[in-house]
Amino acid sequence: MRPLSLTGAVNYRGRFTVSVGSGDLLVLGRPNQLGNSGLRLGIVIPNRVCPKAVDRNRIRRIVRDTVRANVGERTNLDIVIRVKRLVLRPSHKMLTRELSELLKVF
Repeated sequence: MRPLSLTGAVNYRGRFTVSVGSGDLLVLGRPNQLGNSGLRLGIVIPNRVCPKAVDRNRIRRIVRDTVRANVGERTNLDIVIRVKRLVLRPSHKMLTRELSELLKVF
């Protein structure tokens, strides 16, 4: 099952209780108050960081699969993942490894 997505600017504001980052990625998290809805995921990839839509969509796919594998649907969390640095050719193994390390907090 696909995680629910965070839509609208209001869901990206506020205080996130967990914040972990590396050189390329920043992961923010907080508990949500939606009951049994499970995980909500937001992915932020600015155009200046990754100019090609093909690469942005590939990164989104990799992030969703990695979050699904590591966190799953079992938690009531809002997670926002922000790509901070220029990713010229997104490597599946590199992104998966880096994001898996960051998601161990959850």
